[in-house]
Amino acid sequence: MSFVGRAAERSRLTAVLGQLRAGLSAVLVLSGDAGIGKTQLLAWTIDNAPDIRTLPVSGYEPETGLGFAALHRLVQPFLDDLAQLPEPQRDALATAFGLMAGPAPNRFLVGLGTMSVLQHAARDAPLLCVIDDAQWIDQETLDALAFVGRRLDAEGVGLIIALRSSGPARPALSGIPEHRLSALADHEMLALLRSAAAVPPAAHVAARLIEDSEGNPLALLEYLASLSAEQLAGTAPLPPALPIGERLCSGFAAQIARLPGPTRQLLLVLAAAGPNATDVVASACQRLGIGRGGADEAIRHSVLSDQATLTFRHPLIRSAVYEGAEPVTRREVHALLADVAAQCGYPDLAAKHRAYAVTGPDEGVAAQLEDAAARARDRGGYAAEATFLTLAAQRSVTGSEDHARRRLAAARANIIAGHGPLAERLLEGPEVTGATGARFAAARVEAILLSNDARHARAPAMLMEAANTVPAAEPELARQLLCSALRAAVGSRELTAGTSCPRWPGRCWTCHGPTASALGPWT
Repeated sequence: MSFVGRAAERSRLTAVLGQLRAGLSAVLVLSGDAGIGKTQLLAWTIDNAPDIRTLPVSGYEPETGLGFAALHRLVQPFLDDLAQLPEPQRDALATAFGLMAGPAPNRFLVGLGTMSVLQHAARDAPLLCVIDDAQWIDQETLDALAFVGRRLDAEGVGLIIALRSSGPARPALSGIPEHRLSALADHEMLALLRSAAAVPPAAHVAARLIEDSEGNPLALLEYLASLSAEQLAGTAPLPPALPIGERLCSGFAAQIARLPGPTRQLLLVLAAAGPNATDVVASACQRLGIGRGGADEAIRHSVLSDQATLTFRHPLIRSAVYEGAEPVTRREVHALLADVAAQCGYPDLAAKHRAYAVTGPDEGVAAQLEDAAARARDRGGYAAEATFLTLAAQRSVTGSEDHARRRLAAARANIIAGHGPLAERLLEGPEVTGATGARFAAARVEAILLSNDARHARAPAMLMEAANTVPAAEPELARQLLCSALRAAVGSRELTAGTSCPRWPGRCWTCHGPTASALGPWT
């Protein structure tokens, strides 16, 4: 993962290493949401400390109930040194680790013993203990590490503890310096996207990825990896909720599965509804009989943020909720949201949810999406118009004239919205070119696309070819195509003035017309 935007964190970690090299000690807690970059910063710290002995330990959720389990892994390389400790400390650690029988060890002595072990290990060279995923460190280990951290001074021992900021409070760490990692800015996320993507995504796809990631780099990379090449290029539409990897999805799914049934229903409604649909979500929950208590449970378990409006605490949680639901359940929720949105006076939102509530062609839904597209166009919402028309084409009966007409309309709208690759994809296939009269309309739309996409020279020839195949009974259509070819040729001439054709000076093999260099005084 890139460290774009993490200069402040690197500087702070470099200061920790500097203190250790000077023979001093340093302690720091790194906190932040899952995927915000804590693990990568810890790895960067270890890589930049070749002269410092590092002890990396990660918390494991199955061991959270095993007292001193993580502490045992941390000091295991030094167990032979226990004999050099004062007897009370030695016996306390030996009992905690099951090396000897005895009463429950005194936690104060366990902390002192841990500190003595680490000091002894750092006698020849600085020592840095790096604790990752501390939210899964057993409480006894965390108490011992916090005890050590509050007492380190000039022993050459460093302690960096990384944990998620969500979840239950960790009072054991009070009094230790903490640095909370914030979300990356949009320009930083764009830089990360450019560095991670094998092929640059289309502009509107990149904007959607950055918006849904909400400044979380792991979310961005998970979304990026989950999309197909066509979706990244913008030639295939994006799903209503971006999918995430199986590992993260299963992790959040386990957290969600512990919630009551009504709370899980609320979360799916919220995930399917998307942002800025507060009243629709409230009405849908009322229909389902979900009261405020459902949201309270989700807030208590750090799934939703404790804000005036219900929002997911983490963008990946929304994806996990939506992706983890059964397809039939998702469709039922979209159908409910469509009915509620219509009753609340949001016909466009209702049409969009109906599109996701059906599984195949539906002429009624397609017509509603067309109406929503017209309303979006009237208010200047060209991107929304393109989305509605693309969905309308998908919900049309394949091969019908309405299907061809809607695909052409969607292609035009996507050109205006700046989604050229998707527009080009919509113009492909017999569904468009095979319908009556659609082939000539498609040629004109494709000419616009080519002209907008700096492929000006191809447009005149393509339109001329289309004009030459128009039936004699339709002279007006032929005239329109010829006029379009003339306009395209003039536009190409203006944009290519001063250039020449390398294959045949005087005539261009692409448009079969005179090049700028051959026009001479006619220019």
